[in-house]
Amino acid sequence: MFQKVRAICKSFACREFNVDLSRSYSAVGRTIFALSSGRGKSGVAVVRVSGSQSRVVLSAIADETCLRKPRFAQLRTLRDPQSNDILDKAIVIWFPGPKSFTGEDICEFQVHGGLAVVSGLLHALGKMPGLYPADPGEFSKRAFFNGSMDLTEAEGLADLIHAETEMQRKQALHQMGGSLHILYNRWRTVLLQNLAHVEAYIDFSEDENIEDDVMANVIDSLRKLSQEVETHLTDGRRGQRLRDGVQATIVGEPNVGKSSLLNLLCDRPAAIVTAIAGTTRDVVEQYINIGGYPLSIADTAGIRGESTVNDVVEKEGIARAKQYAKSADVILLVIDSETFLSASKWQEHQDILTFQEFVKSHMLQLGLKDFFNGQPCILKSNQEGSIIDSDTQLQCLIIMSKIDLIMDESIKKSLNKLQTQFLNVVVLSCLNGDGLPALLQKLESILEYLCGNPSQESPALSQVRHQHHLIDCLENIQDYLKKTSYLSEAQKNASLEGSQITDLAICAEDLRRAVQHLGKITGHVTTEQILDVIFRDFCIGK
Repeated sequence: MFQKVRAICKSFACREFNVDLSRSYSAVGRTIFALSSGRGKSGVAVVRVSGSQSRVVLSAIADETCLRKPRFAQLRTLRDPQSNDILDKAIVIWFPGPKSFTGEDICEFQVHGGLAVVSGLLHALGKMPGLYPADPGEFSKRAFFNGSMDLTEAEGLADLIHAETEMQRKQALHQMGGSLHILYNRWRTVLLQNLAHVEAYIDFSEDENIEDDVMANVIDSLRKLSQEVETHLTDGRRGQRLRDGVQATIVGEPNVGKSSLLNLLCDRPAAIVTAIAGTTRDVVEQYINIGGYPLSIADTAGIRGESTVNDVVEKEGIARAKQYAKSADVILLVIDSETFLSASKWQEHQDILTFQEFVKSHMLQLGLKDFFNGQPCILKSNQEGSIIDSDTQLQCLIIMSKIDLIMDESIKKSLNKLQTQFLNVVVLSCLNGDGLPALLQKLESILEYLCGNPSQESPALSQVRHQHHLIDCLENIQDYLKKTSYLSEAQKNASLEGSQITDLAICAEDLRRAVQHLGKITGHVTTEQILDVIFRDFCIGK
């Protein structure tokens, strides 16, 4: 019986759910060329040609002896095939398909990176019959169509090209190496096997001796798979944050040093700083690298009570500040140390409860009370052992600014103790940088929690496209489990009418849809429109 099941499984894989990678693609017959390295002056520039005419191109511009030693760097004089003018003396490499990046014949010219040299070679290629300039991402698109990579690996390649931090690079390499491809294909195989068992049960249960536990095993397998997919979906947006950047918002009253903090973190004057309260009216966003993690940080207008604000522009700035804070992953709450001292009458050996009450009152005053599960005070005691608030994805650092203006050394020493008493408090001087190492260390700890470590953890969900298909896949699996559970109960209860019993063949359709959604992620099931969206973000020549 199980031989028949395996045969059915193989039949399904070929008939309904695999898409032939040699499927129609209007531009596949063309031979394309492009500059693969960056534009502008450089020591070396790489020009790539891919397609059936690559052999002719290499013979015409260099010489046919290059074809005798594939995958070897060979020094040749390059000439314009029409004028016979020398273009350059350069390295050429011949990659015969299918063992090439695109799966087609490829030749590469590694020429000197001067603009005139590159322009001359591209002009010579453009005059050759049957050659066309490549569209953005067309080389990678051909690699996909020829089975050299699936869509998750292609997206990993795109992320690697755009990676700006170390952790982004690691995640992109992890995905490009096939981590998601392996995971999603394993899930797809499990679904296909279970679907084959269901189809075998439908087709042969009345004619042959089908084991009684076949359907029970299907249920157990799908429950385990459902849990795996659900866990993958609830990873706290680790992969998406690492790919797009963690969102941080600086908030606080006017003139407490928010813009100075932004400039300190950026190590340049990104925002205007004056002694005039309310200098910042709009949101100023900057992208920075903290310990290899990407952080998009926004400086916002100073927040104060609406009753004291008459300026329409300032009101809009405050509204935007709160809007950014609500959508942030991390809030940097800046408090003027002198304001705190005067408001709390802090003394050298003041009880820390005074500080807690001040922060609580201050956040209520700023209108931030609802940001942290309704808790206005989010101080993390050192006894808790972690700066991370695991009850919410929103994290907060409280920054006591302008510590350099405190002249009383005993008071300054007492304030500095707050950093040891509370893990998410930093005492800082934006003027001289005191406290900056502690701030960077605590920020990095928060970013590692929010993004994870791609080198040490399971593959992360990095694309919204993947998320949508996985949600649909999970819903289909759960629908199947619900329907078959009802079917099982109905069969036990003879009093139920036959019209109320869910047909097993209809249930199987849920599994087919689940397989298709996984196939859409990897590219087993796709459309030209989806491919255009994915590959248009590639640069020309990749």
